[in-house]
Order: sequence, then structure tokens, then C-alpha cells
Amino acid sequence: LADSISMTFKDAKDAESAVQAQVVSKEEVGEGKYKFQFVIVKASPAMLVTVFSHTTPIHVTTIRVNPSKAQAKNSEADSLAEVKVHFPFRLSLLLRDEFRNLALASEAAIAITAEGCNLAKSDCRVVIEEGPTLYVVFTPRWSGEVALTLAVNGELLVERKITVQPLESWTKDNCSEWVRALGWVDSALRDVATQLAAEFLSQNVTGAKIQGGLLDTGALHFAFKIEELENAKRLADVFK
Repeated sequence: LADSISMTFKDAKDAESAVQAQVVSKEEVGEGKYKFQFVIVKASPAMLVTVFSHTTPIHVTTIRVNPSKAQAKNSEADSLAEVKVHFPFRLSLLLRDEFRNLALASEAAIAITAEGCNLAKSDCRVVIEEGPTLYVVFTPRWSGEVALTLAVNGELLVERKITVQPLESWTKDNCSEWVRALGWVDSALRDVATQLAAEFLSQNVTGAKIQGGLLDTGALHFAFKIEELENAKRLADVFK
């Protein structure tokens, strides 16, 4: 009689299409009771399950189907191949399970190693934002090359070299963009950073000029009109 029992699975977001389910086992356990085990290959917050006897529906229920553990072979990673020194590098991750469902965004599943350009282990962070995407972020303080490896639940997903361009490569637009971004990172410098970003553009400040010592504390105070010496010193210390 177990062969007369069947089930259908439909995703609440796509109720018209049947969801594939793999039968693991089915058995009669006595007294008219049957035990079925299925592997459902699509995650869903509200999967509609209908049980049939022959062609007659005899039970309908809704279950939550969570994704299984993320696997590297099905996950995705994307980043630029290079970044400018002192600018944040960001690699985006989309974790998927063995059935290519979007896996739960979990920092615990990620192991990162970033070596080179004076990076410390603590400089690499995993950022989880709304939605399924995670980001790996670090800010190199030296130019050169960063060797980046990333594993998902012990399986290698990323192994690549990131080129870090030197300060001399910065255009005036890069300089303005960088100091404006610094203001968002350090709220105490926000007003100063907005002012300085405009000054960098008007005075044609480039990375080569900064490398030559243009942004010492005195220059920031007098030439770039940063009135608070403490703020000027904090900005100058970035390039030491």
C-alpha cells in the first residue's frame, strides 16, 4: 500500500510549479501508518506539501525548508583584480548549498587569509548586509600584492592575487573620493573631510604630491584651512 501514497511539493512563491523531491525511503510501520523520507531540493519559507492516496488528496500542510550547508563548488565570489592603496577592497560572496539554494549568510562559514601590504589578520572583515550577499573587506596600507584565500566550510573557493596600486597613482579625483570616504568611516572628521575633498579638487592634489609630503600637519592646517590641529594631525598620520 505504501506505493499508493505520493506527495507533491510546491513553493509558496511559485505555487504553479512542482518542486523536485528525492525519495529516500518509504515503509509501512503498522496500523495503517506509513513513514516517508524525502530530500527537498528547493529551500522555501513556506513549502506547500500535499499527500495523496492514489489520486485523492488526503492531507495538506505547510513546512519551512531551510537551505543546507554552503558548499564552495556552488558558491560565487566576485571582486576587482586591483585596488588603490588606502582604499577599501571588497569581495562579494553568494553562498549556495548542494542544490544551489541560497545558503544562510553566516560569518562562521567563512575562513579568510590575506597576506601582504602590511595587512594584519584583524584587518580582514566579513560584512553581512540585508539579503544573501556577504562582503569581505580590507584596506591595504602599503602598495604591492595581497595573496587572498577564502574557504567556505573548509572548502577552497577563492585563491587569487590582488594588485595594490601605489599612492603615486592617485588622481585628484581619487584623492577627493578617498578623503570624503574617510569622513564616513570616522564621524569626527566628517565635516572636515567634506571641506578637504573640495579643496583637493580645487588645488589639484594628487597622490604624487601627497607622497612628496604635501599633507603634513602644517600644510593641512594652513594651506588647506583645517583649523583644529588635532584633526589635521589625524589626517596627516594616515600617510606616515
